Amino acid sequence: MVAFSSFLFTWEADQSKLELSVGDFLWDPEIVAENWLGKFGAAVAHVFIYKWFGIASFIFVVLTFLIGFKILFKISLIPIRRSFRISFFGLIFTSLLMSYFFNQSLFFLGGGFGYQVNIWLQSVIGFIGTGFFIIFSFLTFLTVSFNLSFAEIFKKRETITTTDEDVTNDNAVTNAFHSNNEADLE
Repeated sequence: MVAFSSFLFTWEADQSKLELSVGDFLWDPEIVAENWLGKFGAAVAHVFIYKWFGIASFIFVVLTFLIGFKILFKISLIPIRRSFRISFFGLIFTSLLMSYFFNQSLFFLGGGFGYQVNIWLQSVIGFIGTGFFIIFSFLTFLTVSFNLSFAEIFKKRETITTTDEDVTNDNAVTNAFHSNNEADLE
């Protein structure tokens, strides 16, 4: 977590150093990394955040904590299998979403995976289509994972619309009745 957090602040300073070979970077004492965990932290954060999944890589920290807690204390804080399923989607979705919004600047937020998938999706279905795909995949995930039903939302909206129409019709009848009574009085 420390290496990932530090990467968000020091990635520009360490970027040129990480383009060297791994041996040169790790074993040359003259090269100093700005990452708070030194060269090892800079290398690990570079791979996870810059090359792989961007800031979605923080999900690995959460999963590692949950697994370690279960091994150490023999207690599951939350169901591990469900955590892995949700985390897998979160990893892919967050990487793609960050790359969709930050593809020109702050490239590292989506990582290399999100960047490449975003480029491919935009070449196939365009910029707007990619946005709709991201929204659709999120709504599908909510429906499948949490058994959400969007039908209830639309039923409530229809009930409100029907009630408004009834009130409008009642007002029209009342106005017609009053205008007829006023005509009778004259």
